[in-house]
Amino acid sequence: MSKPWNNELRSVLNIAAVSISALGLSATALAAPKPMELAALYDNAISPDIKLPKNPKACSISLTSVTDERRSPEMIGVFLGRAVRAPANRDAWLRSIVSSLKSRKISVTFVEGGGEAAAPLTADVAQVAVTKAWIANTDGNMSASIVFRLKSVDATGVVTEQIYRGGASHSSYFSGGPGELQRAFDTAVSRALDAMATDIQIRCGNSLT
Repeated sequence: MSKPWNNELRSVLNIAAVSISALGLSATALAAPKPMELAALYDNAISPDIKLPKNPKACSISLTSVTDERRSPEMIGVFLGRAVRAPANRDAWLRSIVSSLKSRKISVTFVEGGGEAAAPLTADVAQVAVTKAWIANTDGNMSASIVFRLKSVDATGVVTEQIYRGGASHSSYFSGGPGELQRAFDTAVSRALDAMATDIQIRCGNSLT
């Protein structure tokens, strides 16, 4: 008499196990999509917009620190529901960005050890910080922005902080994806570097055309 009941119980338990397994698969399928990550190094392929004279005076800057001061430096934004992360080696990434001032005729040196105590700030010795960097998309459009702060000392000996912003907006209807996302961010960075380089070149005595 007990066998039919046992068989029925076994059948119910099997159905329950299958249902639980299906729920597990559904949860996996609905899990957050794999994050995207920016290229490990900044691509300086975008031509600078600043125009220098044919024979500019030598211009250089030494940096005691290049830092990312954002609250969550590992994050860059969200694109189509996917998190966008900064490269794992953010120090190398930031240095590759600032080193691109060389393409704007500015010699860049990184002071080993860093810190104002090791190398006091002057007109030629400065600190660079990223205070904002973000990527997002809305209604078929992707936008990227970045903000740098350059801290140095002006000709009168006063410590100054200059803010440089760069932004870019691209349509993502037909070509959205990692490549277009990267280009939008690189364009934003390039525009901020152009603004920074313009001020540094003027400080070096070069008039821009």
